[in-house]
Amino acid sequence: MYILRDILQFDKTRAQANARFQKANRTCHLILGVGDGKEKRMNAVQYGHQVAQIINDDNLQPVAEWHQKIENVVYYAMDWMCPGYDRIMQTQLNKYKGNFSAEVAIRDVMSIVRTGDLHLYVADLANDIFYFSYAAPKGVSGPKNAYERAFTKLDLKALWAVKAPTADELGLTATA
Repeated sequence: MYILRDILQFDKTRAQANARFQKANRTCHLILGVGDGKEKRMNAVQYGHQVAQIINDDNLQPVAEWHQKIENVVYYAMDWMCPGYDRIMQTQLNKYKGNFSAEVAIRDVMSIVRTGDLHLYVADLANDIFYFSYAAPKGVSGPKNAYERAFTKLDLKALWAVKAPTADELGLTATA
């Protein structure tokens, strides 16, 4: 997951992030997402040892009856090949097309599809807001799965406005 940290630290655009995915020494199979708040666009990445395929709403993969293209939407319910989950997600996304928001995604899509058991995030790129939830740690009472738990809301405009500390402020400069 160092690649995600490097993207956040060094890349300024979605194109730079996508190039980093493709040049990386990849090890595990994942579906990742990367967005650019200035572009207000996001894409998925089929990420694996032999592949780093950039996926958007024009080339949505896999091509299947249970995973149909939806204009301006890139979606994966659980993993690459999860027809049951993808069908439900496809239905929910189409149901709210034209009236979609982060709140709708959390309340009426993720909770119905029951996707996001370990972690879940929803990016509202139009408003620069990020919502995330995590599964309950072992021994914690309440709902277990991330999609059942409370979400934390982060204002990305405020976070990105925070000035990075200098080497001096971090105590990393050598003194004579």
